[in-house]
Amino acid sequence: MKVEIACKGADLKDIEELSEFQGSIKSLSAENFEKLKRTILENGFSAPMFVWQSEKRNWIIDGHQRLRVLGRLRDEGVHVPPIPIVYIEAETRKEAKRKLLSIASQYGVFDVQSLDFFIADDDLEIAELLQEIRLVDGELKLSTDGGVVEKAPKTLVCPNCGCEFGG
Repeated sequence: MKVEIACKGADLKDIEELSEFQGSIKSLSAENFEKLKRTILENGFSAPMFVWQSEKRNWIIDGHQRLRVLGRLRDEGVHVPPIPIVYIEAETRKEAKRKLLSIASQYGVFDVQSLDFFIADDDLEIAELLQEIRLVDGELKLSTDGGVVEKAPKTLVCPNCGCEFGG
């Protein structure tokens, strides 16, 4: 078995040449690990990793979870070829961290009706999709038998006093 490369980047790097940069600011549940693994195996490696070169190392700005999955696949005997990367420029670690956080941020909000149409337009099956992908579950309530049901209420918690607002 082999991971197929389904994109192009500025360069190719073996996963052993890449270093994690974000530490433990994000985690990957076992369920989402399996979804990402399934996606990579079924659709190929479809988006280059973003890398910042500094201190003679290739620091990942975007792609940490994919790197973890690729490493496990390699450990399981799956051939993982060099993967496409795109270089991100930053003068300092501080600038690189700001860029990592801006890339990891999710600025867009799903429009429920548009998402439902997007899924239905080409007869995509939501139950099948949810086996592979993770839509922002804090924003949407999904039905595995018919698409997007409604926008889930969003309650925010103030980091200073702990009071809840929104909804």
